[in-house]
Amino acid sequence: MSRLVPMLKHKAPELAFAAMCAGAAYAVYYAHHQQITEKKTMRQGVINDIKRDRLKQRNMEQQQLQQQQAQEPQQ
Repeated sequence: MSRLVPMLKHKAPELAFAAMCAGAAYAVYYAHHQQITEKKTMRQGVINDIKRDRLKQRNMEQQQLQQQQAQEPQQ
């Protein structure tokens, strides 16, 4: 145990630096991963909006067609 303390005192700056580098690398990885996840979520939102708009347009066209068909026998 007595030999361990001087060795740790000697290696403490290196260990602290390594820990700081590892922490910084993890922070960069986490931020990058978070950005990718947010980008996918936002893209999916755009895709859902496009689908919703197409569905609304299709429903409007069907309603107009039904109204035209309903008016044809009256004429």
